Amino acid sequence: MKDYYKILGVNKTATKDEIKKAYRQLSKKYHPDVNPQGEKTFKDVTEAYETLSDESKRKQYDNPNTFGGFEDLFQQFNRRNRSRSVPSKKIMVNVSPIDVYFGRNKDITYQAEHGCTTCGSTGGDKKICGTCNGSGVLQKQFGSGFFRQITTVTCHSCNGSGNVITNMCFDCSGKGTKLKYKNFSIKIPKNINDGEIINIRNQGDYHPGVGVGNLTIKFRINKDNGFYKEGNSLIYDKVMSPIDIITETPIIIPHPDGDIKINIPKDHITDKPLRIKLKGYEDGSSRGDMYVNIFFKYTQMSEEDKIRLSEHVNKSTYQDI
Repeated sequence: MKDYYKILGVNKTATKDEIKKAYRQLSKKYHPDVNPQGEKTFKDVTEAYETLSDESKRKQYDNPNTFGGFEDLFQQFNRRNRSRSVPSKKIMVNVSPIDVYFGRNKDITYQAEHGCTTCGSTGGDKKICGTCNGSGVLQKQFGSGFFRQITTVTCHSCNGSGNVITNMCFDCSGKGTKLKYKNFSIKIPKNINDGEIINIRNQGDYHPGVGVGNLTIKFRINKDNGFYKEGNSLIYDKVMSPIDIITETPIIIPHPDGDIKINIPKDHITDKPLRIKLKGYEDGSSRGDMYVNIFFKYTQMSEEDKIRLSEHVNKSTYQDI
């Protein structure tokens, strides 16, 4: 069994105020937001404080043979805490098709709950919950006789923590956490698709007594400067004059790796994209294609030009160039 007095650096005769003072000093020193390497120590310090600051738990800790042993009670407490899953924080990150093509780094800023350093994430002074007697759960009975059913529910008075606040922390209003901005950079996975999700460990909200949750990022790939992404294909919308296709003037197609000069086939029709092979996104060992949609910006045309333009009609799904 852990020596909680040694962890907090106090004597066994320490008063409640001395225990609280020691805890606050240590929690500020080892809090994960201040000292990323101190997370394990911070958990031990919090565990020690939650036991020694509660009169009932401290008595059972000091006299482990009383009421079946403190170890049994502590194991139940740990089982209850482990059963409380840490929710993930979900955010949306907007990226461009070119960001995905290169797998660029993306700086993101979002708000997340951090542990309150004023109260050491406790929310304030606490006492054992009188509704559930510190168990964090209540038993509810439904029906009667043969049809009687007993189920266990979370205590409504303490929300499953086993304690209620008697002196609320003024800084966090009893939550034990404060909302702050987080900033860090992530590398966008190459060829990720719109709506796909990735999880980043320990970058979500901090939950007192449970830990830091994961961050779930959902990517939204927005159309940008005429580019968009469909699977491993890079799509580009090109706006041009119909005169260019009649005169067979070469056109410049922008591409992340450098501009591409192409000649539009004489038999091209505007509702069929041009395909440029192997200019799309990498997908493992293969590479996709690039498709160029041609949109005409119509101006006044002579009847002769209209006839010449109609000669470029083709009914294929796409046109290779």
